[in-house]
Amino acid sequence: MEETTCLAQLGQFAKLPTEIRLLVWEALFDLIPTKLNRPTERSTNTLSILSCSRFLYNEIAHHLYKDMARSFLICSKEPDNLGIRMQLESRWVTIERDLDNIQTTRNILEHFPRALMRDDTVYINIRPSNNNDPGRIILLSERVNMFVKLLTELSYTPYVHVGLMLRWCAHDGKARESIPNPADYRPDYDIVLMPFTRLSNWSYHIPHHPSTLIANESKLSNEPIAKRSMISLMREHGSEDQYRLNIFSDLVDSKWLFERWLTDTRIFLDTRLDTLLGGTARLLRRRRLAHWFEDGTELKSQYEEQLLTDICNNYQIVMKHDPRLAQARLRHRSAIFTHHQICAEKVGTDSRGVPICQNWDSSVWASARADGIGTLSCAETMTNEAIMVFDIYSFMNKQIAQFSADLHWWGVYSKDVFDKRKPWSFMCIGCQELGRSCRWCEGYDVDKACRLCREGKFERISHVE
Repeated sequence: MEETTCLAQLGQFAKLPTEIRLLVWEALFDLIPTKLNRPTERSTNTLSILSCSRFLYNEIAHHLYKDMARSFLICSKEPDNLGIRMQLESRWVTIERDLDNIQTTRNILEHFPRALMRDDTVYINIRPSNNNDPGRIILLSERVNMFVKLLTELSYTPYVHVGLMLRWCAHDGKARESIPNPADYRPDYDIVLMPFTRLSNWSYHIPHHPSTLIANESKLSNEPIAKRSMISLMREHGSEDQYRLNIFSDLVDSKWLFERWLTDTRIFLDTRLDTLLGGTARLLRRRRLAHWFEDGTELKSQYEEQLLTDICNNYQIVMKHDPRLAQARLRHRSAIFTHHQICAEKVGTDSRGVPICQNWDSSVWASARADGIGTLSCAETMTNEAIMVFDIYSFMNKQIAQFSADLHWWGVYSKDVFDKRKPWSFMCIGCQELGRSCRWCEGYDVDKACRLCREGKFERISHVE
């Protein structure tokens, strides 16, 4: 009865058999523009008919979207945007759109009618970063890891095919390394492809030139792992077809190696971002510092939790890239001091006169530091004023002081702990004279910390028994 009512909406047209009606719809589809780039275009083209009624949508959409393929382009442009472009393509229509947020991407992957799709394959194309702007490879890595995480959270397991577009080699014919590392060989195509090893069902296609490099590299099997690309190691476990390397279940034993490499790369990129040149790196430093804490007064920080987790679980990797945690401590101080400066500028007063740590606000950074944050080095960043401001506010705020103390402890003592040696204790001169303990040996305590403690005037004393 309901179908009869719906057919009545078509008037005399409903008397035609379904097959004939679909032929008429096909003639209408020929008028649809080849690409629909903006959502508002739906109201000005033939697809607007889908909005007339649910019955028309059900009758037309199945035919219109039949055997549709979905693909996503990931690029390293525009750090403030998501950097993912969606394309849905069937025989009749191609819809392209820049996605605004990760939730929109999730909805397309999760809720678009899978029965209409050609198959469960998700095609992902990745464009290389700009060789003159090394921060782009960090941005590209972040976006790839975000997309892979999204794929692992779906309610079903799609087949994922990754394609590398355009040039992934330098002008000298070698694989491009946007951020060289003398200790480890880390080409750009490793950085963007290795995160997909976290998936159970995927393959990839690479251009001819890097594929030839990988094939030649695989012949040098005596080279240590640090001097070979990870893709060449995967090739030893996959297909012999150099244009399409499939990842099979026999890589289970290699998962630990791949995961450790991914952790090493993440920590390496995060540390190198401190001193990396280029416009993108400046914007990424601003974003990292601006979102160090969640907005509000609680000063919760996922970044701090991740950093401490890495130190505990991957101590050797962290210390390899950041000996004694000097950069991590500088990064933390820069976040606090820069936010303090921005708040002072906002109310037009001296930077020393405005409390900063009571209410964190990430929204003010973009306008206050439109060009981003410069390189983080002790000579350029930690001025006397910056040190004084940080010490004052770390003294007033236990959470900031505790994280600073944690970084200090790990940087100074952790090697002794891992080597099972007794740690040295550090005590300020004033506390030694008064015969009392201080924050450097018992944990931070506002009531016990003396003025000399806050100024950092401490010296080494005997072993702790």
